[in-house]
Amino acid sequence: MAWVKEYLGNRLKVISGYAFKSSDFLDIKENNIPVVKIKNIKNGYVDIENDTQYVSNEKLNIDDKFKVFNGDILISLTGSQITQPNSVVGRIAKCYFNDNQIALLNQRAGKFIINEEKLNKDFLFYLLSNDIYKQKLALMGHGAASQANISPSQVESLEVYLPDKVEEQQKIAKILSNYDDLIENNNKRIKILEEMAQKIYKEWFVGFKFPNHETATFKQTDLGKIPTDWEINKLSDFGETITGKTPSKNDDSNYGKEVDFIKTPDMHNGIFCLDTVEHLSLKGANTQKNKFIPIGSICVSCIGTVGVVAITTKNSQTNQQINSIIPKNSFYREYLYFVCNNLKPTLENLGANGATMTNVNKNKFDNIQVSKPSDKLLQAFSQLIKPIFEQIKNLSLKNQTLKQTRDLLLPRLISDEIDVENMEIV
Repeated sequence: MAWVKEYLGNRLKVISGYAFKSSDFLDIKENNIPVVKIKNIKNGYVDIENDTQYVSNEKLNIDDKFKVFNGDILISLTGSQITQPNSVVGRIAKCYFNDNQIALLNQRAGKFIINEEKLNKDFLFYLLSNDIYKQKLALMGHGAASQANISPSQVESLEVYLPDKVEEQQKIAKILSNYDDLIENNNKRIKILEEMAQKIYKEWFVGFKFPNHETATFKQTDLGKIPTDWEINKLSDFGETITGKTPSKNDDSNYGKEVDFIKTPDMHNGIFCLDTVEHLSLKGANTQKNKFIPIGSICVSCIGTVGVVAITTKNSQTNQQINSIIPKNSFYREYLYFVCNNLKPTLENLGANGATMTNVNKNKFDNIQVSKPSDKLLQAFSQLIKPIFEQIKNLSLKNQTLKQTRDLLLPRLISDEIDVENMEIV
């Protein structure tokens, strides 16, 4: 199999998105078209479900090249420097949309227009997802640390090493996409399970359609009408709150591999926090022993981007932006997760103090009032939801293993280390 070195621009073109006016943007999803901004380009995928803005259907009249469909490969042309991987310039993402989904591309979000006779689209995605090329793209960035920029022509000037024949590129991409297909199927199952659990929570604790609700009587409280045997409690009544802390950065030995160190970006991947970008050494964690939080703690981001919630799967520590509740009863956990997951507006109001960054300290957090159903009802809810959460965690762990295996194969496959020429790929 012949591999060649050449510039990307010989096989594709990169375009930047459409320059929408600020007045074009809408926050209403219904009957409008999502716009992919650089913030929607994550590492590996395009997220148009969260923190998304929209434009009216009339904007579909713009040039077709600015339209984004399932399978398209995008790149962030603006971002941070290489030291901040979650927001780094040059992030590569694939659109995993429904087949009938259309989005529009905003300026500084780039799209690859590929000559499909010379380059397989999925191979390009895996090629540029490799650390070598991610670093090369990031190092092209020019500008401030928080806002580096690369141009379409710079991306096109990137020299890459690849199989000359599209058929061989397709084989490599298929091996890797088989892993991603399994991951995507698991993600669909996870989404269904999450929606099921959320629906039960709303039926029981928002719509008051819990078991034997027909005989329930109600009372009026500061939080509205609730069943007579429920109480209004502070969050602190559900368990101990631990506010995280960052060990000294001046001592490198505080950081290592032993203890997960949770930050808000680590909590964006679903109900459970399975792993973290940064870890502490046992020595570093022991400099602040009172900051350990056990498995099953509820972490809530309270500074900056507030209201992000995750459940720990290991004994961990967090940074100071996170308050974590250690439930005093294990059957509080599932209810607490959903309660905290609906606190975003409350946290934003509490943290709006005129400063540029929202900040909810431990005292404010502890004193947030929420309804507390009877222990009997919470036990019944836990028994129903806990198996669903366990399924979600197990599927998430399977995905973690699949990603690790894929990421081990990726650099070997796209560097000609593994010969796929005579392989039959299913």
